[in-house]
Amino acid sequence: MTSNYKCIDKNFYFFAGILVFFSCQRFYFSEITANLSIIPLTLILLCRLQSNYQFYLLILSLILMIDKSEVAYTNTFAILKYCIYLAFLVSLLFKVINPLAFLLWAAWFTFIIFISIGNIEYISLNVFIRDLIFILSFIALVTRYSSLKDMEFEKLTDFIFYVSLAMLLSELINIMLFYNYFGGDYLSYSPMKILAVMASLIALIRKRVVIFLFLLIPTIFVLVNFQTRMIFVFYLICIVLITMHKASGWLKVGFFVSVAVFLIPSDLFAQFRVLNIFYYLLNGESFLSLLQELDPIRTAEHKIIANQNIFSLLFGNGIGVGYRDYLGLLDFVDISDSAFSEEELKNKLFFRLHDSWIYITHSFGLSVYLGLSYLCFREILGKSSEQNSRTISIVCLLLLNLSTYSAGGVMLLTLLLSVLVYKPVSSPSERLN
Repeated sequence: MTSNYKCIDKNFYFFAGILVFFSCQRFYFSEITANLSIIPLTLILLCRLQSNYQFYLLILSLILMIDKSEVAYTNTFAILKYCIYLAFLVSLLFKVINPLAFLLWAAWFTFIIFISIGNIEYISLNVFIRDLIFILSFIALVTRYSSLKDMEFEKLTDFIFYVSLAMLLSELINIMLFYNYFGGDYLSYSPMKILAVMASLIALIRKRVVIFLFLLIPTIFVLVNFQTRMIFVFYLICIVLITMHKASGWLKVGFFVSVAVFLIPSDLFAQFRVLNIFYYLLNGESFLSLLQELDPIRTAEHKIIANQNIFSLLFGNGIGVGYRDYLGLLDFVDISDSAFSEEELKNKLFFRLHDSWIYITHSFGLSVYLGLSYLCFREILGKSSEQNSRTISIVCLLLLNLSTYSAGGVMLLTLLLSVLVYKPVSSPSERLN
């Protein structure tokens, strides 16, 4: 029985990897690859599987869903996305409620609704729906115990590893055969693309140094072509956090990565959007001028947050509320920057704040962002935490900071955090403690 169970697991990982691989092939047959999430969703609805497999299939549906491809690539059909959202919300009904946490959440929800009413003239319906999904996901995290009492963390980590490996391989093929770096579009707009870094990070966590070094260069190569600096920055941060855990000899891995980065000629750094941060560092730029030079739009958005009153900073501005640029901090942006819509620029009312921590802080307050960050970091930094818990914590850290601008990113973060926060224990009374 044990060997058959392991065989089923390996078959499932292969099945998930194949789907993820083809879902990333967005340059051909995009109408098909963008809607592959219908396969795991159908299995959830029609097949009687173990609860763990239903959990994996829901995660797989969210990973395969394409809900942020702008105009360059094909998005998942709207009806399919809403079915996945519904499956996620229904999954919340099969969890044991924590009454005290529910009352606290209800009080916070009432509070944030009153704040929203005070800013009702700045509300966008589309953003309101996105924020409502965030809140419904948040209630699942803080008020309900995970239904996966017997969740085996190692199997979940293996699942993430194979999914990440498939995504990494697929994107490498895209880069080598189809993608033009200087063509104007990003390689991927998917909020789930951050999972491409997890194969190398899991190898590092498990102290498989040879595998990590083997995956390091391909991962950096893909990140450079993603053209998204923050994924690259957080990848380096995760490597530092992993190597510093119980420090000692693992510092040599961090040293190797640092040397590998800074041995690259500085002129080469300047040519690529992700790597030009090192170009400015090597040329002696100050930290503030570096931020302004690299990304003036994100710098302005951080100034927006800094210029809020203390109440709005701590507790947010409400559900679906945009930012009215009275100070003219974003006056330098035009439509060619592809940062905001024409309507946003015309009305000076902005909803597409670019970093997840800015979005969460602006809408729900710094207190919510810091609380979610604590749930991620406590396992990563904990001396006694085991490898698989740290792996899931790192995925949550990446999702929190890089993917919560999308509904799928928020839902995946909630599913993984709920497993992490409510670890399996012997009895319901112990879970309350």
